[in-house]
Amino acid sequence: MKNRAVRYYLAVLRLDHWHKNLFTLLGSLGAIAYFHIPFSRIAWGWIALGLLLSCLLSSVNYAINEFLDASFDALHPTKRNRPIPSGKINPEKLFFIAGILLVASLLMSSLWMPRPFTTFLILFFLSGLLYNLRPVRAKDIAFLDVIVESLNNPIRLCIGWYAFEHLNRFPPLSLILCFWVFGAYLMTAKRYAELEKITQAEAESYRPVYRVYTPRSLLGAMHTYAFLTLASFVWISFRYKRAFLFFLPFAIAFFAWFYILTKQEGSFVSNPEKIYINKPFLSFCLISLAFIIFLGIYG
Repeated sequence: MKNRAVRYYLAVLRLDHWHKNLFTLLGSLGAIAYFHIPFSRIAWGWIALGLLLSCLLSSVNYAINEFLDASFDALHPTKRNRPIPSGKINPEKLFFIAGILLVASLLMSSLWMPRPFTTFLILFFLSGLLYNLRPVRAKDIAFLDVIVESLNNPIRLCIGWYAFEHLNRFPPLSLILCFWVFGAYLMTAKRYAELEKITQAEAESYRPVYRVYTPRSLLGAMHTYAFLTLASFVWISFRYKRAFLFFLPFAIAFFAWFYILTKQEGSFVSNPEKIYINKPFLSFCLISLAFIIFLGIYG
């Protein structure tokens, strides 16, 4: 396989989206805080392996997504240049690579990780099918598309949570809700920013949900999801670890800043993998992540 072809296949597997799987680390952090696991007993190796396996399986989901979306991407002003709609890769080779990644990740999980971890890894894969595959294909149903796509966040939470061998208790429902509605906020903001970049006609031909979505409805949904995220976070802090309340100003600043970014031309919001182009916001996110990890372990 030539170097250029390899680059095209890697683009479909979306390694630049792997940072989304950092939610598994937050799941592990939640378990550490919830069970008061001492720093000396934290199994960093299992946490790292859990992160790797979630990354591999997410690439399988991305490959399926790009293959099934090729006919729609061909109608988008920029996504038509992606490797599959532009005919730059062989779909059969892509499915072979995806199959290898799927089998490898599930085999390693079943051999080395706790059974609940493997269960949620499988659910991670199935949620991708629910989102992309007919007869459901949730991504074509307005508002349900966001709910199903953001379901990956609490699944990632559980993957990180169950990276610890001795845990047999399900995460608190308030934590599940917080991860879910936060993901819904991000996915809705992505659609809002995308609708700002292309015409309504282009949006409707590219994806059926834009026949229902309007900037006003998406903005209302964003505010709702932001409120639910903050409300559930405050509940979690009071109920389980009040030190997390020190993180609240960071969370509020994140939502305010992210909303401003949705209105800016050339913003990364419609392409979250390009967050690196906004170095101040990326730095803020990394500092925030480090701070909440500190609160979870030492707070």
